[in-house]
Amino acid sequence: GDLEWSYYAQFLRATLGVLGGSSIAQAAERLRNLANHVERGGERFPGARACLNVLEVLEQREGSEEQDLLARESEALVAFEPDMSGFLRCLLMLVFCLFERDELVLAQVERTGKLVYRVAPWAHTVDFQFYSGLASARLLARATGSERRRHRRRFLRCARSVRRHAKDGPDFEHMALLLSAERARLERKYPRARVLYRQAGERAAEQGFTHHAALALERAAHLQRLHHGPPDRDLLLEKAIELYRNWGAPGKAEHLKMQLTKR
Repeated sequence: GDLEWSYYAQFLRATLGVLGGSSIAQAAERLRNLANHVERGGERFPGARACLNVLEVLEQREGSEEQDLLARESEALVAFEPDMSGFLRCLLMLVFCLFERDELVLAQVERTGKLVYRVAPWAHTVDFQFYSGLASARLLARATGSERRRHRRRFLRCARSVRRHAKDGPDFEHMALLLSAERARLERKYPRARVLYRQAGERAAEQGFTHHAALALERAAHLQRLHHGPPDRDLLLEKAIELYRNWGAPGKAEHLKMQLTKR
């Protein structure tokens, strides 16, 4: 009915807004109001509360145990609300990717399958491919044998998919650039990777994807630390921390600040 569509529209505004770089606090408030309204009225729309629980991980510093618990709890929603599963899993992938829990990112990919393409609008499917590709690239860097080949195949498949979408609109260009930076990094083309990280961050900022601009800075800083690039690692991390805080993710900002103190 009309009421259900109203709930769905509010839900999409919040969840897709976060994936697109909108304020976490604003999205969380919308989901909180929606969840409370639905629960007071005795209605059934569990997606709002489930996605709110995901965002709260970014608002407050959580350890790996809480992230594992969050992954397990999400299965309860997916079991009886398949139409919401694609959006929820994309939010989970975002959180796990930011906290470098790449194995949990790919666990979401395996469990989601084609469900992510089940419900319109499909803008979140590009995020799905982006986070899957980034997690695969990071795991590929330290994998061997058949596992390395498996991660490489997934990474290349995701990178191709994101590049195709980048031709359709400017919102996806920075994602393609960031995955290209990861590929250059894997191929040990470090100067090229630095240029691509910078370009990805600039494009993300121009399109309002604050979290992805921060992520590009963070990945560039990580490259500097490992491969002795220009001595601006701390500056890159400080800028990333500021952007994560501006986005409304103090939990992630504190997580990154701990890395800054490790000399």
